[in-house]
Amino acid sequence: MYPFNLNADFAAAGHLMVTSCPAGTYLLSPGSGCGPCPMNSFCRPAANTPQPCPGVLVTAGTDVRSLAGCVNPPGFRYVPGSAQPSARPCEINTYSPGLAGQTSCTPCPPGTATDPEAPIGEQTNSSSCSERSCIVD
Repeated sequence: MYPFNLNADFAAAGHLMVTSCPAGTYLLSPGSGCGPCPMNSFCRPAANTPQPCPGVLVTAGTDVRSLAGCVNPPGFRYVPGSAQPSARPCEINTYSPGLAGQTSCTPCPPGTATDPEAPIGEQTNSSSCSERSCIVD
């Protein structure tokens, strides 16, 4: 389906050339048509270039139409903001699958915990939580 070349098709048929694109797409270059907005960016109506999602925010797919389509990545929680949303890593003993704008991370089931030395963003599902073991000196 993408990229489609309306300019060339319409110009050949004697029609006007595309000068703006619908939301979720952007103008590839004058005379070459519209293309899908790439991952981790959004394209408002009549966009000439994709806008990257702020900070560590990501998109769940392509063709995102607005900043509202930028969400938390796995292992992070979404922090809404009036000017610019952001994301924060899940706290110890919590996890988040991400990609849905979760504003909090899910606690590990009772008796389990996350690895405190795991890299940031690695706590993405309940398997990130494992049984706790106590070390006695």
